[in-house]
Amino acid sequence: MIGRTMPEGVWLNNLSIDSHNGIGIVGTSKSEDLVYDFVRYLSQVPLLKNVNLVGQKPIRLRDELAIRFDISCHSSLGKPSAERKASGD
Repeated sequence: MIGRTMPEGVWLNNLSIDSHNGIGIVGTSKSEDLVYDFVRYLSQVPLLKNVNLVGQKPIRLRDELAIRFDISCHSSLGKPSAERKASGD
């Protein structure tokens, strides 16, 4: 789902999901514009809500400037399956 929304020139470094359906995305991009495009694309994914660009900063990647970004959002699906089992749902 998320991979389909990534513009060329954007790479994921880390994807995490917490027990409350919170999703954290850390990645690298060739430009700030591509980061904004990625956030806009994620905002259009029906299963995601509250998509926010938490931060971004310039970094050097193989002698080129790049942008490291951090995005947070939530899944609109129910509880993660491990939590459903623990609660008896």
